[in-house]
Amino acid sequence: MNVQANSKKVNSKQLLIIIGLLLLAGAYHFTRPTLERVLNMQLPSLSQADNNKDRGDSSSGDFKYDAKLPGQNQKSNSAKDSAAGDAGTAVRNWLTSTGDNRYRSPAGLVYTPSRSEHRIEHVLLHCKDNPSKPAHGIFLEKGVEVFKLIDEAYELAKAKSSRVQADRSQGKNTYVVEMNRKVGFDGGAKGKRNGGRELKRVKLVLADDRVITAFPTR
Repeated sequence: MNVQANSKKVNSKQLLIIIGLLLLAGAYHFTRPTLERVLNMQLPSLSQADNNKDRGDSSSGDFKYDAKLPGQNQKSNSAKDSAAGDAGTAVRNWLTSTGDNRYRSPAGLVYTPSRSEHRIEHVLLHCKDNPSKPAHGIFLEKGVEVFKLIDEAYELAKAKSSRVQADRSQGKNTYVVEMNRKVGFDGGAKGKRNGGRELKRVKLVLADDRVITAFPTR
């Protein structure tokens, strides 16, 4: 009898622990956007679907920004695809090809292919909004002008300007560069909340001279 009673007590404790963990997980899931806004950083998610969104994984459909509107036809979609392709071509023409689909900017930044998309296309994704993301900095300029701006920020970083905040971790260099002018605005869920607040800094994440990402930030 004592063994059965002890077993029931153990099972009750285990059940309470499981319920407590589920409640904590639920509270974290629903408060995560608020915490990200307050802390101004991206927090880890608890589900694979959210992880895909946070990474910008193409398999989650995050790259399909333009929702179809009533009356929108295939011709208009083709025009948008063509415009995006033209921007990428113009940027490649401005950069210097070094072979193997690699390109170097006048300031010495290198843009290479990656698993999801070329780093050139990745940067160009920050030329328009992505409402599915918690935060998404959008460049004010388009196409080649964006890459000139990134070069300008990189030159300040190389010169160790007082306008640059630098950090190195996990083999990557991160620079947040004050440009002293409006260079973009908030997009994503954060931009919707704050009305597209203007941004005056550029964030660069590099592996040596190779661009991982670059976008406007606060």
